[in-house]
Amino acid sequence: MFTADEIRKAPKGKRPEMIRKNLEVGHWIWVARALVVIYEKQTADERVCQTTSHSNGVGFNGADARFLSSLAEQVKWWEGTPFGKRQHATPLSERQLAIARKKIVKYSRQLADEVDKQATTA
Repeated sequence: MFTADEIRKAPKGKRPEMIRKNLEVGHWIWVARALVVIYEKQTADERVCQTTSHSNGVGFNGADARFLSSLAEQVKWWEGTPFGKRQHATPLSERQLAIARKKIVKYSRQLADEVDKQATTA
């Protein structure tokens, strides 16, 4: 497992693999945040329809868009619910998390690119 700070300080070429490792075996928060980050890269119309309609190289691919968008929306809803009113301890069920882990790793490069963008704007 790598900390966010270790990933930010790592050479660019190593970041995707570090992120991939965290997504595969790390805390559920890594997966939840990754879902939201990639979801927010979708265009507004793609988010509304939970599809991929623009070939712009960012966001979810066509095969994953509906399912992973729904999980990202679930995470966002859970995060927006006051702590004392949450019905569940985590935003995703065990099964959803297992599937999301398998699917989200393919977006490690986009996530690493986002780390790079944040580093240059900070």
